[in-house]
Amino acid sequence: MPVEPRDEKPDRSPRYHHGPVSPDGGVLFDGSWGGCAGVGGETTDFAADYALPGFAPASALPASAFLTSAAPDANAASSGAMGPATQAQVDPTSSGLVIVADYDASITSLKNSSPMLYAEITGAITAAIDFYEAKISTSMTVTIDFGYGEFNGMPIDPGDLGESLANYAPVSFDTLRAALVIHAASVGLDSVVENLPTVSPDGDTWYVSDSELEALGLAQDIPPGTTVDGYVGLSDSASFTYNPDDRAVSGHYDAIGVLEHEISEDMGRVANYGEDNFSPLDLFRYVSPGSIATTGTAAYFSIDGGNSNLDQFNNNLKHGGDPGDWSSAPGDINPVVDDSYDAFASIGVANLVSPTDLTVMEALGYSLGCFVAGTRIATARGEVAIEVIGVGELVRVLLGGDWAPVTWVGRREVDCARHPAPRKVWPVRVAVGAFGPGRPGTELLLSPDHAVYVNEVLVPVKHLINGGSIVQVPMARVSYCHIELPQHDVVLAHGLPAESFLDVKHGMNYGRGDGPIWLYPDYAARMWEAFGCARLIVAGPELVAARALVAGFSARRDAA
Repeated sequence: MPVEPRDEKPDRSPRYHHGPVSPDGGVLFDGSWGGCAGVGGETTDFAADYALPGFAPASALPASAFLTSAAPDANAASSGAMGPATQAQVDPTSSGLVIVADYDASITSLKNSSPMLYAEITGAITAAIDFYEAKISTSMTVTIDFGYGEFNGMPIDPGDLGESLANYAPVSFDTLRAALVIHAASVGLDSVVENLPTVSPDGDTWYVSDSELEALGLAQDIPPGTTVDGYVGLSDSASFTYNPDDRAVSGHYDAIGVLEHEISEDMGRVANYGEDNFSPLDLFRYVSPGSIATTGTAAYFSIDGGNSNLDQFNNNLKHGGDPGDWSSAPGDINPVVDDSYDAFASIGVANLVSPTDLTVMEALGYSLGCFVAGTRIATARGEVAIEVIGVGELVRVLLGGDWAPVTWVGRREVDCARHPAPRKVWPVRVAVGAFGPGRPGTELLLSPDHAVYVNEVLVPVKHLINGGSIVQVPMARVSYCHIELPQHDVVLAHGLPAESFLDVKHGMNYGRGDGPIWLYPDYAARMWEAFGCARLIVAGPELVAARALVAGFSARRDAA
């Protein structure tokens, strides 16, 4: 069952690419294969994809390079390279996602030959696994075999940053659709329930990865951890940074971003768009409202029948590569920048999993425990994710002294899809350097009414949206976290000065009381003159000045 290879293209620098190797020596970022049982148990090729960090134009990629090869059954015995599980064991008491990592001989042999490299690689794998285990709350176990320079005994192409393989099983469209609808209803994705096609776009048989089958409740009754669900290999020739605290290193690729990309594909994040090889992600690839893409043409991700464009997919027909990864080729309209799920990996930057990426995983059948969690706040022990900050923790403040203790931590889950005015609750994404170098140091998400500290005043970030460095991001669900201090103050979130929570006797809004719930009370009701640490600006010359400052840094960023 041959399928065109999935490919990702370059953006401003190397990007994830599934498919051909660039003739100019560019490095392919990701390669994923899927083995599916054919008639009589015969293994047939389901898909192959790679990622290319480099700027090879689409015209430079020869058609002859787009070839598929027979992929082994992921449930079959490895070719001898697989070693014992050396990282994680299944905890039967665990709730939520558990990813069991098996390290094969290509990694375990490094314990003696190169102990520092062994620690770096296994540390990066642990960081990628920890990320998904923290974000996905579906109670299930996924077992992945990890290799270095190979995956499941097959060598990684010298032009690839990573490759993956997963086992797929055929499922009827009606069965798949019913499972996706049940899941969507359970997590509040009403737009999926209302808009998922009732008739298969092409053919009745769809192919679903073992992991996604388990997430959707369609898997056979196999004890967790007893079979390998997928394989991931990391290049042994590319220059990587493995440090989870320093993922943007000049001249190096982000190994954790590569691993997160490959793991998500083992969990079902692949698109195949036809030739009787549809996969669940194809149900969310649209060319226009109501029209699902049935080829690898330009398409966009939508969970409401194509009415909203959440991000642009890679154009397989134009660039080759994986149609299930984000557009990142030079000249593409609305390319997705520096994202783990991109078609090409940029060098020297952190390729992070974005909130939209997690929406993809949620639409495919995985439940998210927290969506916007992960914002890192400057504390006395360094930058710490807001969801793990506790009462009493000392955080850096800019106006009321050097440090202040946290007096309360709150979190509110918001179902944006059900909200009567979703724009009031959709988060706002602030790009790296939107307010100057290191402000923020990495992409930051804030609620639209959250105020940032600019020119010694506080400005709700929604008033600074410019369609470039600061944009609002439509989401089905979002989790807002906040910290309260003895007095309202300015803290550092990813290096950007932003306000702490101002209660004004409405703490019930963040889960510490009964009564009506507001995402944020209206600013008029917050009594800024009495309780605010700085003047709040929503109009006038000071707002104009703040917008000009943001515009100036945005212009420099675009020119860079």
